Amino acid sequence: MADDGLPDLSPAALGRLVAGMTTNQVEAIVGRFHRPNLHDGREYFAWIGAGGMLRAFFQGPGRTLSAAVLDVPEERRPLDLGPDARRRLRQATIMQTWHCVPCRRRHRQPQSGRPVTCAVCGGECERPTAGIRVPSPRYAVAWDRFWSQYRTEVALLDAYGRGEVEGPVRLELIGLTLSRRRCT
Repeated sequence: MADDGLPDLSPAALGRLVAGMTTNQVEAIVGRFHRPNLHDGREYFAWIGAGGMLRAFFQGPGRTLSAAVLDVPEERRPLDLGPDARRRLRQATIMQTWHCVPCRRRHRQPQSGRPVTCAVCGGECERPTAGIRVPSPRYAVAWDRFWSQYRTEVALLDAYGRGEVEGPVRLELIGLTLSRRRCT
């Protein structure tokens, strides 16, 4: 785990969770929970880490672990808490696609919260916002046009957040329309 202050939401850690654990046993694996909350009237404990959140429900006998859900930008995945270790690990692993723009390569890696480096060129790979379709690297013109437009839109979004962009801007790839900022 890169940051000791954040919980460990790696597949290896989450794959060790089984039904019947107490909150102390789950904390020993994942780390300190953020706070207890309510969801549809059910109390749950939240672990908020880099790139995701784990919600664990302790409605089992003696307030033991009965269900767990991993929330990441790509999806909301209920975790398997049964006795089969391979199934638990497979359910806890969310694959993410990273792209090395200069090499025109895709890398599929388990979700980890850390940047991915390209095995070919050693450069840092990029992962676009969830839900954006990236063209195939085989089509060089479409690939270059996409990454140019994507980086421009991300830069515009960052500038808008800093207050440097005034007026209505349409971000086609990201699917947002930034309204005109009001002077305060």
